Order: sequence, then structure tokens, then C-alpha cells
Amino acid sequence: MAELVLAHDTGTTGNKASLFDVQGRLLCSAFVGYQTHYPRPGWAEQDMDSVWEAAYKTIRECAEVSKTAGSEIAGVSVSGQGGGMWLIDQQGRPVRKGITWLDGRSGTACNDWETSGLLTEIDDFTGYHTFPGVGPLTLFYWFKDNDPNILKAGYKNLWAKDWIKFMLTGIAATDETDPSKGHFKLGERTFSRELCKMLGIEKYWNLLPEIIPSCGA
Repeated sequence: MAELVLAHDTGTTGNKASLFDVQGRLLCSAFVGYQTHYPRPGWAEQDMDSVWEAAYKTIRECAEVSKTAGSEIAGVSVSGQGGGMWLIDQQGRPVRKGITWLDGRSGTACNDWETSGLLTEIDDFTGYHTFPGVGPLTLFYWFKDNDPNILKAGYKNLWAKDWIKFMLTGIAATDETDPSKGHFKLGERTFSRELCKMLGIEKYWNLLPEIIPSCGA
């Protein structure tokens, strides 16, 4: 009978997996780190395959240490670092390295928005303070002007936790948690076309993933 829960945290420095019974008792945990690459000053990227490999290894370690079969696991949860851009193509492969929330390549644009008053308008609209690594809001804008072929090659943009979920299930979707940070109109629970229009990135609307409630994702 399936009675165990496997929880993942796909963090900034590595993936931690923890196995619990249904009473919440910790049976075992495992951590595997991965590298953050800084190809240019202010940029911060992670190899998406390395991030998945870390998740896979922690699953294996938890299963081996606890002598648990897959059939005993009733559910899996995945949390993770927010922000950034984790773009996959039609075949489910990474288009490029994942961009983390630490990335500052769109900093110049954010500074320009602050000077013009647009940043305040965006923050009031979303109820969240926009920063360079917040997610597709800023990064689509940067790639639109600097490397549009990356966006052209994309199918769906994910967040870090969604990349792991996709590798486990084949579902390219997110829940409300990550995009609610700067990508929704205040008081709403879905991506905002109006916000995309404000920044001239509406043509990349198709790259935003379906939003599925956490309990059904």
C-alpha cells in the first residue's frame, strides 16, 4: 500500500529530497549540488540537465537507503528557487542553460523603467516589486532585444521546480506560486496579457505554461 511522500526542494545550490511517512516522520533525505555558471558579469545560469540529474540521484539515494519501492510512494511534491527562465523546446529539451533568479542581465532595462516611472506602474499593477531575475517578465524582454532566436526556439518557459516536475511527468505546466510573483494582475490568479502588452512581449504569450493547481500538478 502506497503510504510515503517524497518531497523535493530544487534550490539555488542543489536538490534536496526527503522521504516521509504519512504521519510526517522523516525517513531519510539526500542532497546533491550543482554548479551556477557566470558566463558574463551579472549573469547566473545552471545546466538544466545537471539540475535534473541531481534530482534523480537524490531519488535513488532515498529509495536505496530506505529500501523503498516506487509503488510505496503515494505522492511527490516539488518546490524550488523562484524566478529565472527555464525554457524547453517542442521535444522537451532545454533550449539553453536555465537562468536563475540571481541573474542581472536585464538590470539596465529595470533601471530605465525606474527612471521612466514604468517600474512603479508595473509594481502597482502586480503588487510585487519587479527585479531583473524575477522571471519571463524581464527575461523575455531582454532576449527580445538581444537574442530573439532563443525565444523563437522555445515551446514553454518553466520555473525550476516545474522543470523537475516535467522530467517526472511529461507535463509542461506550473502552479500559481512562482508566476504570482510579478506576473499576475493584483488580485488575479493567471498570467496577465495586459502586463505583457505594457512591456511589448505579448508575442511570446504562447511560451507561458498552463497553470494547474498544486494539488493536481
